[in-house]
Amino acid sequence: MNLISALSFHRATTQIPDYLSVAIPRGTRGPVVLCAPVLYRPTKPVLLQDGYEQHQGEYGSFRVTTLERTIADCCKHRNKIGMDVFLEALRMAQSRLNLAELCRQAEALRILNVITPHLQTLFA
Repeated sequence: MNLISALSFHRATTQIPDYLSVAIPRGTRGPVVLCAPVLYRPTKPVLLQDGYEQHQGEYGSFRVTTLERTIADCCKHRNKIGMDVFLEALRMAQSRLNLAELCRQAEALRILNVITPHLQTLFA
């Protein structure tokens, strides 16, 4: 999943990604990258518009999902990546989270009702 790479970028997990996972619009080919193992994930273009931030790196600029979007995606895909990864990310990012933005992202991904009990438990 793209999630482990993004969680690692935000320092919200102890997991080490095996490869850099990159979301690209469906129907496009990813560029050849020689410096690291890369796995391209075809994604609906509409999901690539909101919840991203631009960063400058050693090899150029790149976009990464915001911490709030990454946590919301982890909740949405908790059955694929594991509930423990989602809960660990939520605990590790607790002090840095913007709750209003997290709730907005969760609502956009239609998981606000799912993530709310976890937020209430964490911030109670």
